[in-house]
This record gives sequence, C-alpha cells and structure tokens, in this order.
Amino acid sequence: MPQNISADERTVKFLKEQIQQDEKKDDFPFICLTRRERKLLRSAQSSLDGWAKADGKNHAAAQRLAALNLVRLFRNDSPGKENCYLCEIRLRGKNYLLYLKSNQRQKHTETIRYVITTVIAVLALVLAGVSLAAQLGLISLPEA
Repeated sequence: MPQNISADERTVKFLKEQIQQDEKKDDFPFICLTRRERKLLRSAQSSLDGWAKADGKNHAAAQRLAALNLVRLFRNDSPGKENCYLCEIRLRGKNYLLYLKSNQRQKHTETIRYVITTVIAVLALVLAGVSLAAQLGLISLPEA
C-alpha cells in the first residue's frame, strides 16, 4: 500500500539525494572529459554567478556534463533571445575540478623527479665513459 508522503518530505528526500550525488567522488578517475567539456566546466566555475552559456557548439558537452552530474542544465526561453541552455556548476563539478588540479600537480611532481634522476644517471654514464676512455688511453686527462 503506497504511503502518503507530503511535498515537504519529498523535497527533503530529493535534496538529500542531491547532496549524496554531489559528495560522490569514487568515479572521478574514470571520468575523461574532452577539452571543450573541461573549458565549459571551468567557465561555469570562474563566472561570478556559477553559470555558463551552452550554445550550439557546447550543447553536446553540456549534456554530457549534466549526465555526469557535474552541472545542472537549464533551458533559457527568454522572449526575443535565441534559445540556449545555461549550465550551473554543481558541488560535484567543483570537486571534480579540484581533483583534476591535484592530479596535475602530482603528475608534475612525478615528472620533475623523473627528470632529476635521469639527469643524474646520464651524468654518471658520461663520467664513467670518460674514465674508461682515459684508462684505455684513448684520451688523456690533465694531471691534478
């Protein structure tokens, strides 16, 4: 038998579900956005009101971001203006951008470590080659 749920209870339940979706971060490593989708998400974050316009070029990107629950998509039916969509960034979208930023920092740090160890290894190899050539008499090193 269906329960009679008031509109307030449905609203509270809906808002709780939205908060749970916004706090979900376990699928971030599996989300791969195109350049256009990242640009649209960043423009929604950087605007003062948290909105970005999704016109004809960005409409597919906006729909995908909405499907991933990173933005909310609203149709703008203002009289006298062209029909377009507006994207409002969600908390989940902001968290995803923070995840991308920290992930880029981590990759940058790993790259710097790799470059430093590679330079040290190459210098050691060159030094060993010069020492071997000097021992074989192929080159003469100045006396100290």
